[in-house]
Amino acid sequence: MAACKLDLIISRTLKRAVKKLKRHYPNLDADLKELQKLIEKDHTTPKANATLLRMPKFPDLQNRIWKYDLASSDIKKHQRESLRLICIFLDDPNTLYAIHVFLRDGNDFVSPQEMAPIVRELRMAIEAPISEGLDEEAEANAV
Repeated sequence: MAACKLDLIISRTLKRAVKKLKRHYPNLDADLKELQKLIEKDHTTPKANATLLRMPKFPDLQNRIWKYDLASSDIKKHQRESLRLICIFLDDPNTLYAIHVFLRDGNDFVSPQEMAPIVRELRMAIEAPISEGLDEEAEANAV
């Protein structure tokens, strides 16, 4: 089993997508929490149809981007025909970061070009608290 933490908070892209989808799918938060429990036990779980996305031309993202089927209690369809959750796995904190959620409407493809700015934003968000702390420490030492 590949246990890890699933972060549903840090990505601004995810927050915007959730806010937009909640207008039509009010139980989305509860559905995400259910999937979070499943993924945190094993992020390679077949129960959520975990799939690694290929990222040609982005070698640093190879074997890091995961796609999950997200069953929606507001959509009366099978989870394969419902929502998708896209996450990036980082080894260092052993954390899977949810970065995008979208309605599966026939166009189930997220291109590497679409993913690159989202991943850059996530990396900046993860590194921001560390660099902010270093800046404050440097200012304190300079005084």
